[in-house]
Amino acid sequence: MKILLSGASGFIGRHLLDSLIDRGHSVTALGRNPDSIAACKEGDQTDFIHCDLENPPAALLKDCADYDLLIHGAWGRLEDYRDTWHFEENLHMHREFLTGLVEAGLPQITVLGTCLEYGLQEGALSEEAPCQPVLAYPRGKHALHEYLLELQQSREFRLQWLRLFYIYGPDQRGKSLFSQLQQAIDDGLDEFAMSPGNQVRDYIHVDDLARMIAEIAENPSFDGTVNCSGGQPDTVLNLVRQYITHACASITPAPGRFDYPDYEPFQFWADTTRLETLVSSLPTQALFR
Repeated sequence: MKILLSGASGFIGRHLLDSLIDRGHSVTALGRNPDSIAACKEGDQTDFIHCDLENPPAALLKDCADYDLLIHGAWGRLEDYRDTWHFEENLHMHREFLTGLVEAGLPQITVLGTCLEYGLQEGALSEEAPCQPVLAYPRGKHALHEYLLELQQSREFRLQWLRLFYIYGPDQRGKSLFSQLQQAIDDGLDEFAMSPGNQVRDYIHVDDLARMIAEIAENPSFDGTVNCSGGQPDTVLNLVRQYITHACASITPAPGRFDYPDYEPFQFWADTTRLETLVSSLPTQALFR
């Protein structure tokens, strides 16, 4: 398949790029910096189109119908989920960009959404659960999904919306739980300050997630929404202890130093019933490897 990939230089995108190439696909990365793609493991096998979402190149729109699909992983400012830019500015840019590709003849869009679209609902969340996002970032994502569903009423294209849960893997940056824990280990700290840790989360290794995304995108019969995760909930404190054991580190968890995040439910995880019909298998390997 000929695949367009936005967000290829990001944490998920780098692993997804490798997975798609390994599966024999021809991948063209969209972005502003070709050096960031060249640094990827499979960068030398990846075509690159310089693309600003606000002003996509005419050549891309001209050739859209020659591609089988776009996997849309691009989204900015993920270091701050509360920033109103996600909803007030970024949403419009993504709507216009994707509309342009669809109108130019692109037959399929596979978009990476977020579990935070569900808001503060608890338990095993299925795709039929109502979306009630409380932050600007998931509000922007959910509004984009609703817009694309409406666009399908007037334009013919396949839409796959993948709600990603929590992700772990090598070279993860930013404020994620395990990147902060690894930094504390690297800094030689005796303790890892954290929340009480009793909240339940559903994590998946980024390589398992990349394989799932690729398998779903390859499925020409699927049009709809699907949760993407391992469906194996555990407490954050247990996960931190497992990571420390895996890393053979001597650092000690220090729960209760911070409050629980106020924008997440206390316990929630993915109902993977639909996912199991679309992928070859759910993860069987250990989370930390």
